[in-house]
Amino acid sequence: MIAFMCLNGCDVDIGVTAGDEGESRNSHQIAAAAKKIVVVTTAGQVVNRAFARIRKPNQVNALITDEGIDPDLGKALEERRC
Repeated sequence: MIAFMCLNGCDVDIGVTAGDEGESRNSHQIAAAAKKIVVVTTAGQVVNRAFARIRKPNQVNALITDEGIDPDLGKALEERRC
């Protein structure tokens, strides 16, 4: 199973985050059941840190975003597999 996940934040050091514990808990359970995790978000969300972590950067298999992402940030996320 592949989990396509939206989020409130994606930080190069923290990973994928959600706005509250309930959302994080649900997303964590979905991610735990998946063989691959794909995060879908806008470039503006990539620079955010939200309240509760869902997954570490190295636990994300792919990130799909728009063209507005900073090239250096995109490279850093790619190196960490996020």
